[in-house]
Amino acid sequence: MAESNAIVVSNNLLGYRITDDLIELAIGGALDEVHTHILDRIFNQNKDVNGGGFGGYSESYAKYRKSLGLQSSTKDLQLSDRLRNSIYVDKENRAIMLSSQTDMQLPARNGKLKSSNITQSAKARMNEKYLGQDIFSADKFEREVAMKVFKDIIFEKLGNDS
Repeated sequence: MAESNAIVVSNNLLGYRITDDLIELAIGGALDEVHTHILDRIFNQNKDVNGGGFGGYSESYAKYRKSLGLQSSTKDLQLSDRLRNSIYVDKENRAIMLSSQTDMQLPARNGKLKSSNITQSAKARMNEKYLGQDIFSADKFEREVAMKVFKDIIFEKLGNDS
């Protein structure tokens, strides 16, 4: 990297170079870690960013889920794995994203397939609005983990290069 593309950090008169590549590596590592934690919180723990659960299903919807062989005791946002699989790390944009792809065939309550043009991103936002909860953002712990991973990668690489 050219000297103009580096941030120089001084520590007790010892200069360490932090290159753009190192920053990208650290950001990527932090995003991967947060992505894992967000998926676990939403789809395994069934919690929003404040630690609250999603509530329960109506009697008719619980019956429908049971007919599909799914659990029905607590809301879990997992009729299929489409929503879970639509959350991904976009390293180019340095973000965790929700896919803009649509569901083309979903199981209908009558057992037949139905078409849907709703995007996974819109589905996520509708769930948040319906439940009145912030679900798909990073919570405080997840943000702290991101910063720790970012710093750990930087310091590990600096320690190896010095």
